[in-house]
Amino acid sequence: MVDDPLIMMIDITKNVCYNIRKEIDMDSKHYNGALSEMKAALWYLEQGCTIFWPTLTQASCDFIALYPDGTPVRVQVKSAYWITRPTGRKYLMVTTRRGCGGEGYKTYTKEHCDDIFIVSDDRMWLIPVEVLSGAQSICLDKGQDVRSRSNKRSFNAEEYEIGTNSC
Repeated sequence: MVDDPLIMMIDITKNVCYNIRKEIDMDSKHYNGALSEMKAALWYLEQGCTIFWPTLTQASCDFIALYPDGTPVRVQVKSAYWITRPTGRKYLMVTTRRGCGGEGYKTYTKEHCDDIFIVSDDRMWLIPVEVLSGAQSICLDKGQDVRSRSNKRSFNAEEYEIGTNSC
C-alpha cells in the first residue's frame, strides 16, 4: 500500500486514462492529449494549486490552476511530437495554434490563456503565452537555436523546461 497521495494520484491518472482509451476505443491523438492534460494538472497539484476544469470541451483553455496565494492561471496544454525530415534529422515539435474553424488557424494570445504547458514522453515545459507571440509551432530540441515557423525569431526552449514528468 502506497502512503504518498501524490503517487496514488499518478497511479489513478494512468489507470483512468488507460481505461478511457480501452473502453471507448479513443484514437491515440485524443488519448495522448487527455493524458498530457492530466500530467500538466498533476504538476500544478504538486505546486499546491487547485485545478478547475471547464464544463465546455472546446473552451479556450484546458483548465485553470489556482495557486495557494489566490493567483489564477489559465492553462492550455499541448502534446509534443517527433517529426523526421527527409535528411533523417529528428525534431521534437509542438503545434501552438488553435482551431481551424471557418477562419483558419489562429495562435494563442493572452485573451485565451496565460500559460502553454507542453508535455512530451519524458519532459515538460511551461511557457507564458506572450513569449510565443504568433508562433504556430516551435521546436523543442535542446541546445539548438531554433526558430518558430511563423515569425522566424529565435526561441530557446531550454529556459522554459521544468523537468521530467513523473508519470
